[in-house]
Amino acid sequence: MDSKKISHTIASLSPFSPGLTYMILSAASFCLMTVFVKLAGITLPTIQIVFVRGLFTLLATAVLIYREEVYAFGSHKMLLIMRGVSGTLALFLVYESIKRFPLSEATVIQYLFPIFTALVAPLIISEAINKKVFGAILIGLTGVYTVLDFPFLIKTTNISVYSIGIAITGSFLTSVAYVLVRKATKVNEHPLVVMFYFPFVHRSNVFAIFDLKLGSSITRGLGVSIFSWYLYAVRTVFSHTWIQRTSCRRGSAA
Repeated sequence: MDSKKISHTIASLSPFSPGLTYMILSAASFCLMTVFVKLAGITLPTIQIVFVRGLFTLLATAVLIYREEVYAFGSHKMLLIMRGVSGTLALFLVYESIKRFPLSEATVIQYLFPIFTALVAPLIISEAINKKVFGAILIGLTGVYTVLDFPFLIKTTNISVYSIGIAITGSFLTSVAYVLVRKATKVNEHPLVVMFYFPFVHRSNVFAIFDLKLGSSITRGLGVSIFSWYLYAVRTVFSHTWIQRTSCRRGSAA
């Protein structure tokens, strides 16, 4: 099955531009992903969900790289490693926030990342922002604050500062990872290489200390219900269905 032909067919059927089409499909897939993360998080620890997610991603990306005959380690290794580190930390914090908050609130906080992206992009890739963007940032922040029922302003609002910190930090690191992906594509790194470094760094470095503790966790994981492993698989499929093409068009990946 030729993924490029499928992508071109989908783009030709859409009334929008190819880039916008892939971004819409990617956003829809990520929304479905959060549902399965929430379900899996009922019985499984966040670190185990992230661990298996990285494992699935590593294998899937390696297969695609082999098929495309792309050099897996790229030319700008430090940039790719930074993208991998920021993406891995963001993933853990975002998944943890999904477990701590109702799904609607966790998703709203996570989608602060476009605001953070607009603020971080000038610092990393020198993309200027105009007055309209600043206005949109203020409106976006006001909207999130409203959805959260005005925390710290209304005393009856029961919300954890620690949990809010986890969610916002995850969103911020997501924006950093996205901007670094954009920078990597600007220097002609292949989207598959950018994708590969995320699970590669995750498995090799950032979570090495946790992996030492995962032996018993994985052993227990082998005994969890088939439904839990099904949630693992479906969650991974939805998070990566459109991410490669979105990376090609706009330089944004998970």
